[in-house]
Amino acid sequence: MSHWARQYIGRPYQLGATGPEAFDCYGFVAHVEREQFGRTVLPPHIAIDRIVRADLAARQAIAKAIDGDRAGGAREARAQLSVLRRELASARSHARFLGWRVKRRGEAPEDGDIVEAGYSSAVHHVGVWAAADGGGLVHCVDPVGVLFQSRGALARSGWGKLTFYGYEPHESGQCARAA
Repeated sequence: MSHWARQYIGRPYQLGATGPEAFDCYGFVAHVEREQFGRTVLPPHIAIDRIVRADLAARQAIAKAIDGDRAGGAREARAQLSVLRRELASARSHARFLGWRVKRRGEAPEDGDIVEAGYSSAVHHVGVWAAADGGGLVHCVDPVGVLFQSRGALARSGWGKLTFYGYEPHESGQCARAA
């Protein structure tokens, strides 16, 4: 692959790292969007940390409902899932403000699009689309580090739910550009 992504392949995963020597998934996306495309994404402590905490709380509540107090656990699980949905909606709303929009079904991903990935309807991961070698996701996973995967390889790895975000700057073009 002769592409911007090549320089990142093989860099190690490190929780909370934002580059350039190591990354976590969100740190990788923020770094690439800033350095390669001059664009800003959600600050990780505003979006990803809250989503991860909400996701973890929802999973714990569901496990509790399965393992024991079904009535109380089920109520808690529904409440935690509601919090998770609100956090995801908040993050998506903030993303739209920064110039990112969810691509419609059938709309082709482009180089630099942000991709949310999950095993089901919940988002667990994020990466950057690379329009090279037939297209694929460049992302950073624990313990592998930064890698490139085609759609087929993503599906075989369990990343069945993909949401693509394309960048469309606001008419003023000012609020979404990296400083």
